[in-house]
Amino acid sequence: MRATRSEALRWHWYSSSGNMRSHEVEAADPLAIIMKVTVTIDLTVSALKKHRRQMRMAASLLTDAKKSVRVSQPAGKPKRLKVSFSVPKARQADVVDHIARQFWYWIEDYGTISVGFEPELVRTRRSRKS
Repeated sequence: MRATRSEALRWHWYSSSGNMRSHEVEAADPLAIIMKVTVTIDLTVSALKKHRRQMRMAASLLTDAKKSVRVSQPAGKPKRLKVSFSVPKARQADVVDHIARQFWYWIEDYGTISVGFEPELVRTRRSRKS
C-alpha cells in the first residue's frame, strides 16, 4: 500500500481475496478527506530507540504525508509504543490487514497490535489578498 502524490493521491493495496484495489483522492480538492490511523503495539520487551525508529519507518511507508507521523510511548507502559499518521481515505476493512502486516514485518519483538481509525478533514490554506 503506497500513496503517490502527483495530481491525485492514489493508494493501492491487496484485498483479503488477493485482488488489487485502489483508491484515489484529488490532491487539488480543497476538502480532501484523509484518515488518521493510530497503531498501538505491545512489545515483548521494553521499548528501545530501535523500536521507535522501526515504528516511524513502518508508518512512513504507509502514509501520504511523512510529517504526519508521530511516535509516542504512554506513561507507565514501558513495553507499549503508539504511532499516528495519515492515509488517504479508504474502506478500513480493506486496509487494516495490510497496515498490521507492515508493522509485523518491521517491528522486532512484536507482541500484539491494535489499529484504530479516525476521519480527519484537511483543508488547504488559501493565501490572503493584500
